[in-house]
Amino acid sequence: MPARLDGFSSDTRLYEIETPLGPDRLLVECWFGRERLSALYEWRVFCLAADVHLELKSLVAQQVFLRTRLADGTQAVRSGWVSQVEQLGADGGFARYCLTVVPWLWLATQRRNSRALQDKSVLGIVEEVFAADGERANWRIAPEVERFLARVRPRSYCCQYRESDYAFVARLLAEEGIGFYFEEDPDSGNSLSRQRLVLFADSSAFADDYSSGKEGALHLQRNGAAERRDSIQALGSTRRLPSAITTVSTWDYRAKHVIAASLPSAQPFGGGQAPRVESCDWAGVYAFASADEAEHYARILREAADAGAKTWFGDGGVRTFRAGRAFDLAAPLGLALAAPDNAQGKRFALLDVLHAGVNNLPVALKEVSARLGAVGPAACGEAGAPMGDASSPHPHGGADCDDHFDPVAWSRLREAAEITGYANRFAAIRADVPWRPALYDGTGALLNPKPTAWGSQTAIVVGPDGSTADAGTVHSDRLGRIRIRFHWQHNGDASCWVRVAQMFAGPGYGAQFIPRIGQEVLVKFFENDIDRPIVTGVLYNGQGQDADDAFAQVVDHVTAGQDNKIGSGASPAWHGAAGQHRHAGYLSGFKSVALGADGYTRQSNQLIFDDTAARLRTSLATDTAATQLNLGHLIHQSDNYRGSFRGSGWELRTDAYGAVRAGKGILISTGNGGVTGAQPESAGDNAPGIALLKQARDFANTFNQSAAVHQTVQFVLVKGGALSGENRLSRVGDGLAPIDAMLKALSGQVDAQDGSMHGPGPQIPHMHQPLVVVTAQAGIGVAAADGLHVAAGEVAHFASGRDTQIAAGDTLTLHTGQALGLLAGAAGAGDGNTGIQLYAGQGDVELQAQDDGITLAAKETVKLASTSGHVDFAAAKSITLCTEGGASMTIEGGNITFACPGTISIRAASKSFGGPANICRDMPAWSTSKFDEKFVIADELTGEPLKNQPYRITLPDKQAIEGITNDKGETSLATSAAYGSLKLQLLPKNKGQP
Repeated sequence: MPARLDGFSSDTRLYEIETPLGPDRLLVECWFGRERLSALYEWRVFCLAADVHLELKSLVAQQVFLRTRLADGTQAVRSGWVSQVEQLGADGGFARYCLTVVPWLWLATQRRNSRALQDKSVLGIVEEVFAADGERANWRIAPEVERFLARVRPRSYCCQYRESDYAFVARLLAEEGIGFYFEEDPDSGNSLSRQRLVLFADSSAFADDYSSGKEGALHLQRNGAAERRDSIQALGSTRRLPSAITTVSTWDYRAKHVIAASLPSAQPFGGGQAPRVESCDWAGVYAFASADEAEHYARILREAADAGAKTWFGDGGVRTFRAGRAFDLAAPLGLALAAPDNAQGKRFALLDVLHAGVNNLPVALKEVSARLGAVGPAACGEAGAPMGDASSPHPHGGADCDDHFDPVAWSRLREAAEITGYANRFAAIRADVPWRPALYDGTGALLNPKPTAWGSQTAIVVGPDGSTADAGTVHSDRLGRIRIRFHWQHNGDASCWVRVAQMFAGPGYGAQFIPRIGQEVLVKFFENDIDRPIVTGVLYNGQGQDADDAFAQVVDHVTAGQDNKIGSGASPAWHGAAGQHRHAGYLSGFKSVALGADGYTRQSNQLIFDDTAARLRTSLATDTAATQLNLGHLIHQSDNYRGSFRGSGWELRTDAYGAVRAGKGILISTGNGGVTGAQPESAGDNAPGIALLKQARDFANTFNQSAAVHQTVQFVLVKGGALSGENRLSRVGDGLAPIDAMLKALSGQVDAQDGSMHGPGPQIPHMHQPLVVVTAQAGIGVAAADGLHVAAGEVAHFASGRDTQIAAGDTLTLHTGQALGLLAGAAGAGDGNTGIQLYAGQGDVELQAQDDGITLAAKETVKLASTSGHVDFAAAKSITLCTEGGASMTIEGGNITFACPGTISIRAASKSFGGPANICRDMPAWSTSKFDEKFVIADELTGEPLKNQPYRITLPDKQAIEGITNDKGETSLATSAAYGSLKLQLLPKNKGQP
């Protein structure tokens, strides 16, 4: 044992390891590792120790330094943190340990997070992620990176979803064409890590490998003990046929067009017969903001493809090779023929390096090593691979490097290292070819490989500050987008504007239901891209059964147990969870509440469909003024409660003002035109009303003929313009009487296809004038607590098949502009041989003809009687009483004349003939009433009076008045002895008239 311990020192060894345990506690036996661009390196260092009871945890998470002695006597350092320590066996007083050494960034593979970031640059996101590593983080940005990213806009929305911090950063950098590698930092400053991460955008700017930079171009020659410098022993290349053109495209939903860009390869893609293959990648929705941005990302993809077109592979013994370094090659003639005649053509950038080192141990320790068994990459599983991360993309070095770094390659490296102490296999490209990271996922190389968001998620709608403080209000933009926060987000995480899927949408029209702050929404993702969410629906949550006594308080007009809330949850508008509410979930529809409203007193708008069997009901209602339209089986409803029966049919009600307007007519009818439940008739079908109107016309014709027979005033209704001029309904050139014109307008038809009045197709009923028609197969009742006003511009006709009665509590006034005709007994006398009875229960009865005479005529006896006074006859000129036989008495002036062809008999108990006497009677004097009006003519648009405007006024008696308005736009005074309508026409001005 002492002999063995005498050689247990690293002083003269090719490799040594520095650990917190102190010097010579561990002696390097061999080591293996792999490092490549945009990936984590890993060294597996096998050590011997004279302590078989070494405490493993004392090395975990400690920084160690693997030193390699170079040909010039200096040392190359490879540092890292111990992620794993294994004891692989012991023999006597010696034990074998394996240390897995990784960079500080390896810790990011162990942190798995979900977060959303908004309006941040990629470098800003990287800085935020690296902040979690604290003092261990050591990184720098190459000078060209900021220039390369200068035209790249910040990411409006970027998610890390169930992803390790390392996988998140690696894919973001790859998407932007930024690679990374590690270098040793002799002056780590405030960082605990000696290995430094370098972000780069230009692989041609790689620093020289130490050996190449110090001793000049590396030679391609055999590796032997006689060589004084490290060299490359073998070099070959692989050429692949890439696509010749790269095209990327996306859809910009705000600009409503496709954004695309195409770039050809900048490198030779094959011989003269090689096909020009195009690679088209759909980058998802809204991936690029402009064509320039699309071209930028197309160039990244193009350069990644070009970098993999030709890759150089080599074996050698250059102990300082590191991924992210460049070397010059002093190539022999054969290799020079394959390279351009320039310096860059013989300069290579290292992409991937496999290392194998075997220490020069003394014989005694080699015997111990042999007894402990062979070691190598296979002993620790997949050599060179970092700890597994299910969401990590796999970096691609520009070629199928793994085909050249298979287990056979590891074995050959081990064999070569056994002879010379160190061997490597590397992959490189010409330094003048830009290198870009390309990430693989399950579908191949993509522009944006991201964590796949399968299925749907739910989120909470938030306000502008990212909180739900203003629950119940709406926070949206002009596109109807909202902000959301996923359940896996931290409270401080931002949310972008997310589109909301509607039932249908168009330019300025469609359905719109904007989820409100605090609601839970269902979210899906375009092409399963976590960065492209879309809201597809809103969910109820927090529903729970309240105590039964809460539901028992409900009645027709009082709500109880409606919300069923748990915490801040949202229960359905209607539910069938409570038997006391007398339904089992038959209610469906739409219900919205006032913004910010909560509790039982909140106001709402709702459209309810009640699908209770044999009791179907639809209700459209708003709590404002209790305005409702109820159809079908009418009941009382108080929120979720279905109350008592109120009737069947439809009901339109409001506590405020109501109006019904129709520009082409309104039909109100109790006639259904057919059997109940049968196919409904046409909307304009009014067969019962037309039948009743025809009956009224025949009835009016009959009585009009009677009026003509009895020589009284006839009906304008059936005589039309012959009596009172043309009416509006007949102003179509046919000269119809009002009732015939009404019947024609009401009996119109239109084409069943296009609604035109003269279409060639089948016809359906439809009124031709904007009429309001009310038809009842039973009766119509009109009652008013105050006044009832009925007015007609032309003809008002009231008719009944039997009795018409008018009663007035105070005064009944009947005025006409022309004639007043009363005809009774046209069909026969009334009960008790009644014709016309005109009684005054109190007061006088006056009958005056103020402009003409009065004729009293009867076929039978005429009786004038005064039961308690006298009968007074007076005339301004004379009074004559006569009989058919010729006897007469004339009172004229101061004389009385008796005349008869026969005898005059005077019989009296006494007779007296006195002297002259007289009785004077004042005769009534009546004024002639006149109607007059003055008009002001003004401009229709400005309202200014029209000065000096010629006009013509046609009066009811056809008399015309012409004139010119004064400075105030006034006409002259138009007068008429009778009431009636007139016509005012504006005449053209004469030439020169102002």
